Amino acid sequence: MTDKDQDKDLKITNPQVIKLDEPTHTSADLINNVVESGDVHLTAVNTTSLQQPKNKGGRPKVKVDTKIIENMASIHCTNKEIAEVLSISVDTLQRNFPDILQKGRANGKAKLRRLQWQKAEEGNPTMLIWLGKQMLDQKEQPISTEDNQPLPWTDNE
Repeated sequence: MTDKDQDKDLKITNPQVIKLDEPTHTSADLINNVVESGDVHLTAVNTTSLQQPKNKGGRPKVKVDTKIIENMASIHCTNKEIAEVLSISVDTLQRNFPDILQKGRANGKAKLRRLQWQKAEEGNPTMLIWLGKQMLDQKEQPISTEDNQPLPWTDNE
């Protein structure tokens, strides 16, 4: 029988107000006192739901604004810089937010490429040359062929 089935079988007749003024009572003491008084008849008792929540221990979780991570990653801040701003360790940043870091850096690259392209479209010669080298494999070195070789030098007069 599962906990849900036990909860369905739980029937309380003649309900009674239970005062919890004394914190020394355990859930088992409360159940025994109510059952012994005869005012309440229980057909099934799920004691796991009456127990106090356990202390999970450890330090409380730090709330991290993922928008800050994404924005800092988009301007290509290092993981160390992002972690220091958020007061967390680099390991925590890399372990818990790798997708946000990757998305931010990808957005930053796309924005930079868009701005470079706009400058090139405006006719900026430096940007046109740079993009030509990067995207079209253009080089500043002239292509060596027989036609553009320097003439041989001789000292004969």
